[in-house]
Amino acid sequence: MRRPAQLGIAAVILAASLSACSGAGGTGFSSDNGGGSIDHVVFTNSAGQANVFSVGPNGVAPLGLPGPAVAINAQGTKGSQQFIVPGTTFAWNAAFASSGSSYASNNEGQLKDCGIATPTGSGLLPDISVYSPTRAALYWQPQGPTGAYVPVGPKDHTNQVFLVAPDASGPNGVGPALAPEPQNYCITVTAFGSGATASVQVAVTNSP
Repeated sequence: MRRPAQLGIAAVILAASLSACSGAGGTGFSSDNGGGSIDHVVFTNSAGQANVFSVGPNGVAPLGLPGPAVAINAQGTKGSQQFIVPGTTFAWNAAFASSGSSYASNNEGQLKDCGIATPTGSGLLPDISVYSPTRAALYWQPQGPTGAYVPVGPKDHTNQVFLVAPDASGPNGVGPALAPEPQNYCITVTAFGSGATASVQVAVTNSP
């Protein structure tokens, strides 16, 4: 079923690890913090739930962020029983998802197709990577949960980031493609650790 495009955000686990070394914990400042190697990466929201992350696009922005945001936490685990490896952190990046991607729309893992991110203004899609000098999509709190939010840079390492969806209007606005394409689009958020990399799909839509 097609959904209208009044933007919201749902983020969901796309992949768990590729190899070993990296992890999670509190907000951190190095790529491993002595946490040891890991086998998998688990993504959760601020309530500790995996798979689905959502935020209302017209909601109140957390103090210090430029818009409504979704928190994405990463934890490293090890072994077949996926024991949590404490104290490890990640570098991060974000990009518009490629065609053919999908996201889970609920905690049961129901998959839906990602639409295509499309400029709504006069320009091209904005650069939302951590290398962008003009448009930050990912933020973190270097001084901990009571500190200020700042854009995530390529050398920053943490286990928690906040994704703010691109504006829907203006010269660098972003929206879904016209129907009959799915009335959403996705952003891929990737956590890079010491030997383990994993990604989550963030679906920008009015309803997950």
